[in-house]
Amino acid sequence: MRALRTASAAAAVREFGRVAGRGLIQVLAGPDPAPAWRSRSRRRAASALAAAGVALLVLAALGAVLTLHRAGTPTVQGFRQARGYPPFLPLLPVLVAPLPLAVRYPLLGWRLAYLTALLAPLIPGQSKWDPGQIAVLLVVFGAAGLRHPRPVLWWMWALMLVPAWLWTGPDWTKPVGVTILFTAAAVVVDAIGAWRRARRALAAEAERAEQEQARRAVLEERTRIARELHDVVAHHLSLIAVRAEAAPYRLDRLAGDARREFGELGGTAREALTEMRRLLGCCAPAKPPSRHPSRASATCPGSSTPRAAPGSPWNSPGGDRWTSCPRRSVCAPTG
Repeated sequence: MRALRTASAAAAVREFGRVAGRGLIQVLAGPDPAPAWRSRSRRRAASALAAAGVALLVLAALGAVLTLHRAGTPTVQGFRQARGYPPFLPLLPVLVAPLPLAVRYPLLGWRLAYLTALLAPLIPGQSKWDPGQIAVLLVVFGAAGLRHPRPVLWWMWALMLVPAWLWTGPDWTKPVGVTILFTAAAVVVDAIGAWRRARRALAAEAERAEQEQARRAVLEERTRIARELHDVVAHHLSLIAVRAEAAPYRLDRLAGDARREFGELGGTAREALTEMRRLLGCCAPAKPPSRHPSRASATCPGSSTPRAAPGSPWNSPGGDRWTSCPRRSVCAPTG
């Protein structure tokens, strides 16, 4: 028992490591495919958000250019000392650039925002971290976390703690506050993502049930049409065959050619009846829409073709109760 538990724990650890490794690879270099929105309203909302992000990016770029032009200094350090503007203003277009990407490519936008937050403080004259950087990073983090699986979400959370503890010091109060903020955002995004996944699973299950119900309705309709066709046509063909074969016995003064003609007519009618039953057997569903799978279909004697299942047109109460088998004109009754 202990060996079994050890093996189960080792398998669980290996599975956890495999899932975590795939999540890290997805975060760092995995693909970020664009979503395929089915509804027109979602496509319009995504287009509106992307347009708003592009407009914000353009405004940020224009503002940075105009402000640098008024400063009259080409360097960021000189710009900061000369005018006293916010230090992150020259890099504002880079900070805002992930927002347009968050609509269709949120993971790519998160990578750009993360690299900006990690490397921007290394530029001379820049501050460590600004509220704008944190806000943009949280926006793209939420968008990517909702789009991708749970391991990707928590790897992004873990990686965001690195610049938080590097650049929000030197005391520990700000890093702790940023960590709590990121953790709360990750928990909220994880809960929303789990709720969305559960809704998608329920919707997929409902769609499968609806498709199965539609398929069952089609099979039941086919069975009904086959039953009615068999009842009508088989009755007339059987009547033709019986009357043609009984004509030589009812009519005494028939010539030999007439007797042979009636015999061939009766044989042709029976062949047509057999072919019709065989055709209906091909058209009938292989698995009738029955809710009792224990009722297995039998086979005709001397043949591997399944006998008509209960409820089929040639095995229905009040019908002829015949089945269709190849290489046999008529099968034995089903009971």
